[in-house]
Amino acid sequence: MSDFLVREIFKKEALRLSPEGEAFWYTSGTFGPFYINTHFLAGGEQRAKAALALIEESLAAETPKLSEISDYFAKLEAEDADFRHCIDLAEAKIRELLNNEQVSHISGGERRDFFFSFPLARRFQVPHLTLRKTGELYLSQADGSAIVEKANLSGARILHVADIITLASSFFDRWIPAIEAGGAKISYAFAILDRRQGGLQRLQKAGIETAVLETCNEDFFQLASSVGSISNVDAEMALHFIDDAKSYEAAFLKQHPDFLQRSIEAGGSQAERAQNYLRTHAASED
Repeated sequence: MSDFLVREIFKKEALRLSPEGEAFWYTSGTFGPFYINTHFLAGGEQRAKAALALIEESLAAETPKLSEISDYFAKLEAEDADFRHCIDLAEAKIRELLNNEQVSHISGGERRDFFFSFPLARRFQVPHLTLRKTGELYLSQADGSAIVEKANLSGARILHVADIITLASSFFDRWIPAIEAGGAKISYAFAILDRRQGGLQRLQKAGIETAVLETCNEDFFQLASSVGSISNVDAEMALHFIDDAKSYEAAFLKQHPDFLQRSIEAGGSQAERAQNYLRTHAASED
């Protein structure tokens, strides 16, 4: 376990616990008691939000300004010793994963993966593959320059860098299909954090060699509790969710039967995920 990384997550207030009677909806369509904003490791919440705004502005351009994204994180690395050390740890873990093998490209998916994929492409001096949620793929040099759209990736050995792995839904729904459409496959996957909900195993079963910098496990939450970042009760609740998400969901809905309806009434992504959750569980009961 990297005590440094765990302490940074809590120092930067990257872990958010849900209020009593509430839960966070995740991209995977499930819900749980905590959310980890790994991108807060990039200088804290305010700088991370500024980076997201820059990314959105870049991607909105007719030709994405990827060099601006790369330059932003290069500047942040130079200025912020803690973020630089996170990238140092990530680089070391990836070199251990590769075991003297080489990769030809590093990819990252829109948007939070970019916080780590762009700096690591610079470290390894390989081209960066920017993957859009729309399925578009942009190939650029390590510094984000010389953009090529719809590049031929035949024969490429690609390492995908993610901020966090939960169920690996984004990999299988978006990133793997986008890279396969370019004529290649993801050979390796790396994430800053594994939420220990099966995504890592899915990737390994798909033949993708994987590594993570840290795992949300008992040691993770015990350390957080020991330094006073969270209470013992919150640590136990988080571990219940991690150890058996379905049991947590059932117990939570029993205690708060109006949660799904409240999520639907809230509209937006909450409503969409709550409705999908209801449809999925109705189908599984049939």
